[in-house]
Amino acid sequence: MPRNTIASAATRKFAVVGTAIASSAFASLAAYADAPTLALTLNSSTWTDRTAEGDASTGFVYSNLLEGAEGRLDYRVEVLPSGQSVLGFSFDVVNTTGATQLYTLTSAIAVAGMPNGCLLGASIGGSVSDANFDGTATLTSAFGNPLFWGGIDFGGPSQQQLATLINAPFTISAPFIGGTASVGPASIGLPGPSAPGSGFAGGFQSIALRFALTAGDRASFSGVFVLQPVPAPSALALLTASALIAKRRRR
Repeated sequence: MPRNTIASAATRKFAVVGTAIASSAFASLAAYADAPTLALTLNSSTWTDRTAEGDASTGFVYSNLLEGAEGRLDYRVEVLPSGQSVLGFSFDVVNTTGATQLYTLTSAIAVAGMPNGCLLGASIGGSVSDANFDGTATLTSAFGNPLFWGGIDFGGPSQQQLATLINAPFTISAPFIGGTASVGPASIGLPGPSAPGSGFAGGFQSIALRFALTAGDRASFSGVFVLQPVPAPSALALLTASALIAKRRRR
């Protein structure tokens, strides 16, 4: 019996095979008797998954294959009780229509608030391939958006942008019939995370990939989006004092 819920179906036809791997920091992960909800969208199709292996002490592991009118999504997600919130992704998209299509791929999972700010890191890389061997395969920006968006609550009223990569305009084309061209790679705050980010009250840690892809062709992407909370000033002072005491004792 499928473990997912299909909320709606897209009218565009495309095939999607992908994975998403996340390790999220929850200040109150132990409060979850059941797995927190994972949300994924492919254009206008929305899926949720609350069935996972594991528990609050060891973390939750999601794994599923989703079937929709426009294709399928294969994913694996890990939610771990750690000091960082890591959302990794891998998507493979094939445009099975006869015309160039605009795509939005998102993945999101609940994350604890980081009111004192955060340190972040993000990366993306991939390729575009002439999958139908017509000699043309092009990936371009869509509506002036960056290829990669990372932040909180994508598409919601409290949406908060934290990082973008491969900003518009961009055009990447395969060099010959049956050929493949690289997309990126691009990154910020890695290794780390080390790039400063603003604080937030909580919500859904989200990534969104937005692009246009020519008919019959394939685009593949992988990357990561990492958030680490900045300690409160009092906690930071306590950590500094503890470090000094430990150093003196070693002497």
